[in-house]
Amino acid sequence: MVASTRVQKLLRRYKLAIAAALTILLIQGLVVWSLRSLEEGEAERRERRSKLPDHNNQDGRRILENSKQNVYSHGREKHNMDRTAVTHTIRKGVKRRKNDRRIEGARVVHGNRAADVIAPYDPSSSRNFTDTKGQEGGKFLPGAQGEPGSVDGAAQVPSNDFVPSCEIVGKDALSALHRAGSRQCRQEIANVACKHQAGELMPQALPQFCTQHVLSSAGQQADVLDNNLSKVENPVRVAFVLMVHGRAVRQLKRLLKAIYHKDHFYYIHVDKRSNYLHREVVEMAQLYTNVRATPWRMVTIWGGASLLKAYLRSMQDLLSMPDWKWDFFINLSATDFPTRTNDELVAFLSQNRDKNFLKSHGRENARFIKKQGLDRLFHECDNHMWRLGERTIPEGLEVSGGSDWFSLTRRFVEYVVNSKDMLVIGLKQFYTYTLLPAESFFHTVLGNSHMCNTLVDNNLRVTNWNRKLGCKCQYKHIVDWCGCSPNDFKPADLIRIQQLTRPTFFARKFESTVNQEAINILDTHLYGNYPPGTVALKAYWESLFDLEDGVDTLSDVARTAYTSFFRLGLHSQKTMHESCRFVPVGYPISVHLYFYDDRFQGYLVRQEVKNISRKMEMLEVWVVPQATLQLESNLNEFERLKNLEVGTDWDPKERIFRNFGGVMGPLDEPVAVQKWARGPNLTATIVWIDPAQVVAASYDISVDVEAEFTQYKPPLQRPLRPGVWTVRVLKLWERVAEARFLVMPLAFKGKEPFRKEEHSWLHAGPAGNVYLEHGFQQLSQVLKLPPMEPALDESQKKASLVGNALEGWVDSLVGTFWATGDVCSTGRSLCPSVQLCKKASWSSSSPDPKSELGDVKSNGRIRIIAEKRYKFSEVMLLGDSAVGKTCVLVRFKDGAFLGGNFIATVGIDFRNKVVAVDNMKVKLQIWDTAGQERFRSVTHAYYRDAQALLLLYDITRKSSFDNIRAWLTEIHEYAQKDVVIMLLGNKSDMAAERVIKLEDGQKLAETFENIIADTTLDDDRLDCAKGFVRKLEDFEFVFMLYTYEQIFSETDVVFDIVQQRAMDVLYCKKRIESLLAFVKEK
Repeated sequence: MVASTRVQKLLRRYKLAIAAALTILLIQGLVVWSLRSLEEGEAERRERRSKLPDHNNQDGRRILENSKQNVYSHGREKHNMDRTAVTHTIRKGVKRRKNDRRIEGARVVHGNRAADVIAPYDPSSSRNFTDTKGQEGGKFLPGAQGEPGSVDGAAQVPSNDFVPSCEIVGKDALSALHRAGSRQCRQEIANVACKHQAGELMPQALPQFCTQHVLSSAGQQADVLDNNLSKVENPVRVAFVLMVHGRAVRQLKRLLKAIYHKDHFYYIHVDKRSNYLHREVVEMAQLYTNVRATPWRMVTIWGGASLLKAYLRSMQDLLSMPDWKWDFFINLSATDFPTRTNDELVAFLSQNRDKNFLKSHGRENARFIKKQGLDRLFHECDNHMWRLGERTIPEGLEVSGGSDWFSLTRRFVEYVVNSKDMLVIGLKQFYTYTLLPAESFFHTVLGNSHMCNTLVDNNLRVTNWNRKLGCKCQYKHIVDWCGCSPNDFKPADLIRIQQLTRPTFFARKFESTVNQEAINILDTHLYGNYPPGTVALKAYWESLFDLEDGVDTLSDVARTAYTSFFRLGLHSQKTMHESCRFVPVGYPISVHLYFYDDRFQGYLVRQEVKNISRKMEMLEVWVVPQATLQLESNLNEFERLKNLEVGTDWDPKERIFRNFGGVMGPLDEPVAVQKWARGPNLTATIVWIDPAQVVAASYDISVDVEAEFTQYKPPLQRPLRPGVWTVRVLKLWERVAEARFLVMPLAFKGKEPFRKEEHSWLHAGPAGNVYLEHGFQQLSQVLKLPPMEPALDESQKKASLVGNALEGWVDSLVGTFWATGDVCSTGRSLCPSVQLCKKASWSSSSPDPKSELGDVKSNGRIRIIAEKRYKFSEVMLLGDSAVGKTCVLVRFKDGAFLGGNFIATVGIDFRNKVVAVDNMKVKLQIWDTAGQERFRSVTHAYYRDAQALLLLYDITRKSSFDNIRAWLTEIHEYAQKDVVIMLLGNKSDMAAERVIKLEDGQKLAETFENIIADTTLDDDRLDCAKGFVRKLEDFEFVFMLYTYEQIFSETDVVFDIVQQRAMDVLYCKKRIESLLAFVKEK
């Protein structure tokens, strides 16, 4: 009884707390939308995602008013719903389609025609030269798990704008007819399907000319190759055929530079859709007589029959060139790179001049046929490979295949191109309607021909396969099949090249936008280091837009973003000087992505302007993305969370956003990605909040012990409301992390300026302000969001903006997420703060020696190795803004003193200077960094290359000294572990204003064992340092740096920087704060 009374008293005393806890638990259970439920319903909701307002029936004002009313009422109506009702609402329309997994394989009529009446193979079929502006085929809906070629939608009636010559009965053919985008493509599909049903398309049997199937070994072991070219008589000459696409011209130049020799030949085909790259390749070909671009171009899609046709036509061209006498045909792409030198390749091929090198699948043949889809009929049109049904392998044929990279003898190429026997003719016909034909055609021809004994099971390549990441059916938008793609090499993957026992001479894939360091390592391994001080070795630029592409090729959001980026750069110059006021003219001339040390550094936008004298100048603006991530601390298991990012075009294979910088608009589909370290299992809640404080989505994700990345794209109704969005990661509704991202308002629609009457619906948000089937506004109190009404009113006003007001809104948002890194000019500018682009290390016009093609040297190569004349070391100047880093740099390089005011450094700058230490010359490259917080994301990328860091503080400004610890934290996170750090107190000429004593600097320096405090040096310490330097000849980085501590008198300060092991010796006892020893450079 007593216990019962106590319980009652406790309940009465804590009833409010208990009620609050129960309420929170109820809300948590009420509103969490499980990730699995979302995924189950994504396929059915796909069509509903784009329920955009019909602006032809409603004006923008009515849409906004209705949306506002709907969201207010929605929040009131849903707030008191019980759990069952909410669950029902959430799951409505997302039921699992249990009975809709159709059985694969439709009825196919096989004819009995003999092989001698096969339809003739036409290598110049018009569909391989189609206009690349044609629309992509309809979206492909995935079928049942485990069926790599499943196709949904077969039961739907196709369009009747074509005339079939038969009644098409196959499920796959009917599905393709329904999904094909153009009338011409549908007609081609119908023609192929009818011929196949009539038995007039495929050969029923093919002859076998191989008397004995023997698969040669891969040749010598890699570690016992005899690569001495001097022992080779009549070395072979190679015709390299490069199939390239995209815009990575600098990487293509590096490849050509690495494989070039005057005795070889280079035939380059550029995809018909890559006009920018084609223009660049044509210019490259004009530099060398043994480099040519194909005079024809095809659209070569992944897995398409067009790729095989391009190879066959290239072979035909090469055979018809009387001035090109080649022995081997080797195909490459722009993502390949050599792993051995030209001499090694030529020596190996010369010793095996009668062998054909192809890699076979290496597994049971029936399984290979099934996995490869060789028993299925495909047709290519509308830049898509359509699956049209089943077929049988011709009788008597031994099918083989595996890799579409090969090294073939001229004799075999002549046979494939010119032979009229039924084997070659029949296989050309068979592979015209085959998925991934280049991976099997040459293997099968060779394996069934009289030259089958020349086949070596080695394609001389190493491919970086990681099937766990690379086999995610990522090509289903262009082929009706699941395909795999290799991963890009990173430095940790290069060990695979060394571990191989078979001879290999090339590796793939490499992408400089993903990791350029792996290419640099291979390049250095093959041909040695570039000369010390060579610039841009860590930099990479890639074109996104060129004016010759046509402004109309830009999307509305891209045009909006690029023009705003440029205005942002011009605005940063207005306060510099009266002559720094510019007016933009027209549209951007070019746009580049800029990377440094494999980190995205921002966009480079070039455009014409009028200066204050109304004369034209060409400026380039560098805009830098600003970090928006906020991570909480002391969160136990959630310490696993390392990053949260939102963007579009997520690449699950490389696990990066291909849309660098995350430029997106109202019609895009963003995805949230979380990066995790190893740790305990956990469940996190992800919440999306739009600019009007509308809770757009909420769902749970489960993170297991091994998870590195989790990602999900909620099927949000579009258009998304423009402005600043927020994504939060929550633990029991407590914030763990938060990232903001920008949905860009559009200043253009349909390539024309944005108009209020026609386009305002794009800025109004989704109908009813509900992004999913169920609203989540009841979460606003739990999330402690500001009131929605004021934010919604503000969004409503901005949605109707046009003209200059709209540009102002765009620019204000862009300025929140991007900062101006720097501005340069292609010619001399009236503005004194604008430097020449060719001298700006970040500019797309700055020197890039690693990617520049030059004259052919006496050894027949382009790539040269300069004689090493001196040691090289990189030093970085770090510290807060205005501590005097630029003064130190200029004094060091030019001997000049910058007095008075000067322009703050933006981004990064450097100077080179050769100094002498005893009898040793050292080339120092001193990097000056911006001290402002907004540029930290840029400067971090440069830390890793530095052997020494000079960390400066202003002796007259306490805040710069207090921030030293924060700088040290960044250094230890981003710099090399053995980097040498020297602490320097600057502006000692302003002794009357000194607030930081020498003892303060020395005490801080001694706190960190790898910092030397050399704010002053007397004669004794100088002699100690110089004496020790003379003993360090075996150290890699030993040098003396001559610079200036901003003393008005003609004195210098000596900074002796050595490896960390030498620091104890440099701690000489006597320290005085008198005039510095004057030391002349030797």
